[in-house]
Amino acid sequence: MAENHLVDLCVARFYEEYLQDEYQKYIPLLIGKGINVLPIRRGIAQEVLQQRKYDIGFFEFYWIAEENIFHFWKFQPGAITIVDSVDVHFAREESQAKLGQISWKKVNDTRKRELSIYRNADITLAVSEEDISLLRSKYHIRNVLFVPNIVPSVPRRPGLRDPVALFIGSFLWPPNADAMEWFTREIWPKIYKQNNKAKFQIIGSSPSPEMLALSEIPGIEVLGFVPETTPYLKNAAVSVAPLRYGGGMKGKVNEALSHGLPVVATSIGSQGFHAENGKEMIITDDPDQFAVEIIGLFEDYQKQELIGMAGQQLNASLCSPEVVRDLLKKMIEQAEFIRASGSKRSTSVKIFLWRMRSKVKTAREIIRHYLKS
Repeated sequence: MAENHLVDLCVARFYEEYLQDEYQKYIPLLIGKGINVLPIRRGIAQEVLQQRKYDIGFFEFYWIAEENIFHFWKFQPGAITIVDSVDVHFAREESQAKLGQISWKKVNDTRKRELSIYRNADITLAVSEEDISLLRSKYHIRNVLFVPNIVPSVPRRPGLRDPVALFIGSFLWPPNADAMEWFTREIWPKIYKQNNKAKFQIIGSSPSPEMLALSEIPGIEVLGFVPETTPYLKNAAVSVAPLRYGGGMKGKVNEALSHGLPVVATSIGSQGFHAENGKEMIITDDPDQFAVEIIGLFEDYQKQELIGMAGQQLNASLCSPEVVRDLLKKMIEQAEFIRASGSKRSTSVKIFLWRMRSKVKTAREIIRHYLKS
């Protein structure tokens, strides 16, 4: 977006940790892309919204909009609001509830909150055709647009590979921890029994003590956070996405496919790609078959390469920067059309991009705070 428009990036919730080098190191990279990073301090969002005028407010995740859209409406009455779902959260929670891990009450509460935001936004973004169909057809959300993850392709390293399987994902995200618990219990022992030279590398920040303890299982290496994932993606023979619940398009699958690395995934892990099973990805929910497929890839380099390259082409057709650039252009055009239908079209587009984390307030607290202001 910053290639053609003025973009202000706002971290609307302040935490002292954001002043640490771990976070600050990214600011020059963002500035280098033409993004104006607003000062990271308390109250910056309300302060800036009272001083500047925007054409678009872009909210990343529904709960970010839930907490801040009232202020945006108040100070930017003529602007368009876009909410990026990232994934449809209540749909992910439904799959989690079916496993008995959360209550259906929580699912219903999330559904009410999430749909309320999408119904009040001018545009909602979805990262998969499944999410678009769900929001449009079942819940009648208007102006749902497709904008997937943005992932450039990386040339596949030629040559034979050792029997190494790889998983990448933050362990602050519960679906990843559940996937590793299931995979290491139900699938990996079958693989290692067949090939005691096989390795399984687990990469991801914030591993719990239980996750770190998986290193005690023969053949498993829990590496935790690594500064760069590319060396591991270029050396592994296969990437796994054994997710039992989730939603949207999985970044870990994008990343593996972009490197030409074959992926073995559950039906949840393969969401958003519409991959042909056995050609662009291997998809199975059966733990025995999951193990068989990984063993087969370990033993067949030609199959590794064929599926890896087909998956890379599929990923590029959906998520290359060139493809997504055109989709973002259409998103801006749609926003300008909506804006022009109610007021004079602006000659330039200024975008207020929200990015926050962590727990949100309840809707009642948000409304009470807005009324006081």
